Amino acid sequence: MQIITESDFTCVDKNHRWAKQFQILNYSQGGYSMIPHGFFRNWLDQTENINGTFYIGKCSGFGVGSMVKYDAGLQSLRVGRYVAGGLRLKFLLNGQHESRTISMAMFSIYGEGLKNATPPPIY
Repeated sequence: MQIITESDFTCVDKNHRWAKQFQILNYSQGGYSMIPHGFFRNWLDQTENINGTFYIGKCSGFGVGSMVKYDAGLQSLRVGRYVAGGLRLKFLLNGQHESRTISMAMFSIYGEGLKNATPPPIY
C-alpha cells in the first residue's frame, strides 16, 4: 500500500501511546494522523501485498476496526485534513464496473450469455 500525506510529514511514531492500535503519522508543524492497524485489505480479507494508494490529510484518523478494501492497483482513496471516522468504518473500493452506463451491474458474472453494457463515448 502506498500511503501519501502532507509535505511536512516527519515519521511514523512507533512510541506513541496509541501505537499498538494505530499507525501514527507525525508532522513537523504539529499534529498527527491515525490509521488503524489492519486498515488496508484486499477482497480476500488479507492485509499483505495490497495494491493501491491512500492519501490522508493532516490531523485525520479512523477508529479501531475501520478498513478499506482494494481490488486493483488503480484504486485510490483520498481523505482530506481534519477528517474523523468512527469505529468500524468501511470503504469498499471496486473498480471493476463501468460507472458511465445506465446500469452498474456486472452482467457478465451472472451467466446466461449476458454481457456488460458498452460505455458511452467520451467527447
